[in-house]
Amino acid sequence: MKLKNLIIALGKAVLYCLAFLLIQIISALLVGNASVFLDILCRVITEQDVWWFTDHAVILASAAAAPITVLFFFLFFQIRRKTLAEEVGFSRLTRPTAVFGSMLALGFGLCILSTFLIALIPFPQSWIAQYGQYSDALTEDCLWLTMIGTVLCAPLTEELVFRGLVYTRLRRGMPVWAAALLSAVFFGILHGTFLHLVFVIPMGLLLCYVYEKYRSLWAAVFLHMGFNLCGSVLPYYTFDKLWMVGAFMVIGLYLTVVGVLSMRRYENHVLDFNY
Repeated sequence: MKLKNLIIALGKAVLYCLAFLLIQIISALLVGNASVFLDILCRVITEQDVWWFTDHAVILASAAAAPITVLFFFLFFQIRRKTLAEEVGFSRLTRPTAVFGSMLALGFGLCILSTFLIALIPFPQSWIAQYGQYSDALTEDCLWLTMIGTVLCAPLTEELVFRGLVYTRLRRGMPVWAAALLSAVFFGILHGTFLHLVFVIPMGLLLCYVYEKYRSLWAAVFLHMGFNLCGSVLPYYTFDKLWMVGAFMVIGLYLTVVGVLSMRRYENHVLDFNY
C-alpha cells in the first residue's frame, strides 16, 4: 500500500510539473508570435522602427502564463468536481497583514544575503553567464512590466504548482522532508540554469516549511513575492564601494531576523488544512 501511494504521489507530481512546463512553452509561443505581429502592425501605423513587444517577449510570456495556469487548473479541478482553492491550500490566514509584512521582510532579507553570498563564491563562468542572460530577460528596463511578471504572476503560479500541487501530492506518499526536498528539486530544475539550483532549492525547502507553518499557501506566495521584488530592484543599485556592500548585508541580515522572529511567534487557528 505504501509503495502504491508513493508511485501515485510521484506520478501526480511529475504530471503537474509537466503541465506547468507545457503551459510555459505554449505561452512563450503564443506571446512570441503575437509580439512579432504587433510590432509589425505598429511599424506600419507609426512608420517607426520600434520592436517593443519583441524586446519584452520573455517577461510578457511569463505574465501571460499566470492566468493560463490558473484557468487550466481551475477547470481541471472543476471537471473533477473539486475546488482549486481547497486542493492547493489557499486557507484563510489569522492575521494576513502581519503575515504579509513579515514574509515580505524575510523575502527581502534572504534575497539580499543570497545575492551577495553567491557573488563571493567562484562559480564557473558559464553558470554565471547563463544565469545573467536569464535574469536580464526577466528584469528588463520596463520596471512596471517586471513587477507584473516577476513579482505578481510568477510567485502566484509557481506556489500554486510547486507547493500547492506538487508538494502536497508528494506529501501523501512520503515523509515531509522527502516531499519538501523533491518538490524543491523540481522547482530548481524547472528554473533552467545551474546557478538557480544553488539558491532555488534551499528557497523551495523554506517555502515548504512556511506553507506548513502557516497552514496556507498565501504565506508562501507572500514570501516568494518579497524575494522576487527585491531581486527586481537590486540590479538598479551599483555596489561599487565596500561600505555599500556591508550596509546592504546588515540590512539583509536584519530583515531576515525580523521575518524569522515574526514567523516563530505566529499562531494560525485554521484547522481545515488537508492534503
